[in-house]
Amino acid sequence: MAIKHKEYMRWYFFPFIHWYDLVGCIPVESARIFRFLRIISVLYRLHKYQIIDFRSWAFFRFIKFYYNVLIEELSDRIVVKILTDAQDEIAKGSSLLDEIADNIISPRKTVVTQWVSSLAQHLGTSISHPEQGEVIRKHIINSVAKAVRQDDQIAMLNLVPVLGGNIEKRLQNTVSNVVIQSITNMLEDLDNDTVADIFDKGFNHLTSDEKQVNNEILKLIIEVLEVVKAHISQKRWQEHLEERDQQRKEALSESNTLF
Repeated sequence: MAIKHKEYMRWYFFPFIHWYDLVGCIPVESARIFRFLRIISVLYRLHKYQIIDFRSWAFFRFIKFYYNVLIEELSDRIVVKILTDAQDEIAKGSSLLDEIADNIISPRKTVVTQWVSSLAQHLGTSISHPEQGEVIRKHIINSVAKAVRQDDQIAMLNLVPVLGGNIEKRLQNTVSNVVIQSITNMLEDLDNDTVADIFDKGFNHLTSDEKQVNNEILKLIIEVLEVVKAHISQKRWQEHLEERDQQRKEALSESNTLF
């Protein structure tokens, strides 16, 4: 009947799913105990067709709660153990960043350089676009204007009668245009070879300061993992019990107040 009605995607699924029926058919006394497992199948079907709802049963809620407690405790301890091992490996001086550069970035250097160069060229084209680059151009113009106003020598131009303010304004516009055009040209001229050369020099010629930065990054990773461990170690099931106890106390106090 299962094959005829195509109850499962494959006909041979039935023996695996209903193995207890097949074992229960064996004419041996010890095998007949598996027939009791049909009760689970019957309950599942009754629940499936919404004849009963065993999720509302107290016994089911009890089993589900402690099952979730067990799964949460096991998963939390496993994850915390993995993160602790990762922290220990990093703290022992693991060349994590070097391995990332050598094993992940270097084999994909061609793809990465193409992506970076195309992104830079697209950004440069967007800046020169009348509409798309308006926000960036305004930011650059405001930054240049702020720098010009803070310069003492340029501020002296305001002392020049009549022409001082006009000269300062023209100077701001000229510097802003030069900066915008320089950034646009720099981004548009970044081809694959230039980006690849930057990557090679950046990864292969690290100074002592840059190595110190790498160490600080590793320490940052360790601290982040510690925060993640603390967050994972929080026992949600205890919070659930505390909330339920609080609700019971509130309900009990309300009933006492009524009576």
